[in-house]
Amino acid sequence: MARPYSLDLRERVVGAVEHGESSRTVAKRFAVAVSSVVKWSRRRRETGSVAPGKMGGHRPFILEPHRAFIIARMKQTPHLTVSGLQGELAACGVIVCRDTIWRFLRREGLSFKKKACWRANNPGRTSHAGASAGKPGRAGLIHGVLSLSTRPPIGPGAGSGSRQTWLRSVVGPPRASACTDTGLMAAGKP
Repeated sequence: MARPYSLDLRERVVGAVEHGESSRTVAKRFAVAVSSVVKWSRRRRETGSVAPGKMGGHRPFILEPHRAFIIARMKQTPHLTVSGLQGELAACGVIVCRDTIWRFLRREGLSFKKKACWRANNPGRTSHAGASAGKPGRAGLIHGVLSLSTRPPIGPGAGSGSRQTWLRSVVGPPRASACTDTGLMAAGKP
């Protein structure tokens, strides 16, 4: 946020207007906006001073009246999530966003859980079935020029034990590859 103009400049601008100069010429001479000259002159007439008003900090914290309730709930249930606290506040008639609750808790120094508990991910196998742990599998198992279809197999023999099929890429004609004579199609530009 920008700082207000100095009190000295404000006094000189308003003094020039009081000596009979127009607001436009004073604004041009002191390199300020015409609206500033008008506002400062009006402030001098109404309050007797050209000092700037208070900047920022006018809005009180929304959750301050509910501070005791929030602290009591966090002590009673320390594993309460921000979303859970948001729901409890909404039941009491206080509608606020999660960010407002998070900032209030951080300012108060209260800890909270960010997410509800979820089960761990189950990553898939990253090597072929015959590879032992810690040893590399066969080199060149999957070529960069091949494309494996992820669609389920369709047609005769498409039971539970059928294998996925390799499809030709639509990018261009197949280029020569060590796999082309085994029925696998290469992809890419020749």
